[in-house]
Amino acid sequence: ATDVVAVAAEIFAAFRDRDLSPLRLVTSGERLQLYVAVTSASVFPAIAAALLASSDPQLVCLFLETYLTLQSDVALSTASTWIHGTLTKFGWERLLSPLLSLLDRWSPTHLAQAFQLVASLAGVDPTPVCARLHSPFLGELVRACYEALHAQLTQRLRAPITAYAEATSLLTRSLLLEQYVHVTRFEVVAGTWLYDRLPTALLHEIAAYGATDACTIVTLVAQHPTSFPPIAVVAPAGWAVRNVNLNLGSLLPDVARSGPPAAFDNAAWGSVLLVDVMTATLLTARCDAVGWSPAFLEACYVHAGLALLPALVAALSTHPSLSAEATVVAILQRAPEVLRSNTPSDTIGHLARYYAQHGRPQVTPQRPPSMSDVQLYLLLTVLEAVTSTDQIDILVAGVLHELDGAPWAIHASRAVIYRLFASFSHLLPPPARLRLVNACLENHVTALLVPRRGLAMDDLYVGCDCVACTRLHRELLTSDMRCLLTMQGVVPRCLRQLVHEHSDRLVLEHECATGYRVRKTPLSLVQTTNGPDGDLRRVMALREWKTLTLQPPVKRRWFWLF
Repeated sequence: ATDVVAVAAEIFAAFRDRDLSPLRLVTSGERLQLYVAVTSASVFPAIAAALLASSDPQLVCLFLETYLTLQSDVALSTASTWIHGTLTKFGWERLLSPLLSLLDRWSPTHLAQAFQLVASLAGVDPTPVCARLHSPFLGELVRACYEALHAQLTQRLRAPITAYAEATSLLTRSLLLEQYVHVTRFEVVAGTWLYDRLPTALLHEIAAYGATDACTIVTLVAQHPTSFPPIAVVAPAGWAVRNVNLNLGSLLPDVARSGPPAAFDNAAWGSVLLVDVMTATLLTARCDAVGWSPAFLEACYVHAGLALLPALVAALSTHPSLSAEATVVAILQRAPEVLRSNTPSDTIGHLARYYAQHGRPQVTPQRPPSMSDVQLYLLLTVLEAVTSTDQIDILVAGVLHELDGAPWAIHASRAVIYRLFASFSHLLPPPARLRLVNACLENHVTALLVPRRGLAMDDLYVGCDCVACTRLHRELLTSDMRCLLTMQGVVPRCLRQLVHEHSDRLVLEHECATGYRVRKTPLSLVQTTNGPDGDLRRVMALREWKTLTLQPPVKRRWFWLF
């Protein structure tokens, strides 16, 4: 044992001296191999201690790759404990290749022991031979080792089974490792923010967090606050643990407080895919665990912005009583403010994934979709979870305020107004409906001023806004709006045609070059109280009659039979 320690010390000194030739290093390695081969297992503790005392992992790699074997007088627990110590000290990334070579040498004769070693390092073995390896990126290590052993296991199972105890042990540990690899697997989609920013090893470790301590991830984030935002790091972890139904209540407070605000990146929240899957899970789990606190919601809102809204809606649908809390109402009312914030320039991938899940909305063919359209769509989704008419009125006013003067308002405001009319006509109070009608007409006037491929104003107006005209007809004819509609600019063609067709109920007043006014007659107000179905049926019947009368006559064909 004393000679072995001396040889090991000589080899360590040779590694530290960069001027020595590789020949002497090989000679020292062969001498160490000779001592290991001829001595008994009693000298293994001395060799293990000497290797662990080294500060250079090259000799450890050499010993793992070539010399370490499972002899009859060396217990698996002793070798596994030493391997665990070397992986902890030097990191498994440096020792991965020698460890795979070790498993390749062990698997033909000691396949059960090799599976037991890997399962023990992963922490899933029923009778572990060593402690679980608490090291970053453990999921990738287990995945590589399992792939190295799986091929040998397949060949072993093809042969007739003679030792049933060994076969049972192999199958049990193989299933445990396979399940561990399956649960911790995180598919990284090319083109996403995580795929572009974070290394693959980190993503695998985050996905494997379900079998590790949550503090490990938080500590890893705190050590590198400028490398990646904490929420983006926890996102795949939340995605992975959702499949195994783990409790996230203990992780959320640490995530909300970890790292300075500058470490959060808005681009990470630009992916609607992450928000839909991860944020809803976090909010729901947080509510199930200890409830929502104003500080937690404020942190989520500050870092997520408007992308938090669909997750908030999902959580509100699970817990309807939360919609009455002052904090939630305040967040909903502040939502339009986020529309003024800067959005990521590259949004094509985010929009593609979002539309793949939720369907593509009706957008103007001449203009590609933008992040603003998605934000408005999410904001309208929030309205579905709001029950108070006062809150709806405030949100509608905020939406129209944000649309005013925006470069994309010409196209986006139509989608907003149509969605409000279609989905929330029974909830919108008269002031909110009046605002929407006013905004709809103003948007029509603005659209007329935009030249489009040489089309005439009237043709463009009727061709692109037929749905808007239908909404406008129904709103003016069937609503209980008693206020005057005062507008600026030229009277649109559809509105003039509407007043002409329903002159008994609508009156166009004070028409001039600068503006006009629309007033509902007393007869219209009386008929509105009797219900809107009669008016709507009359309009539809009139359109159907016009369609039939404009059809060309059918030519009769005579077939002469001879």
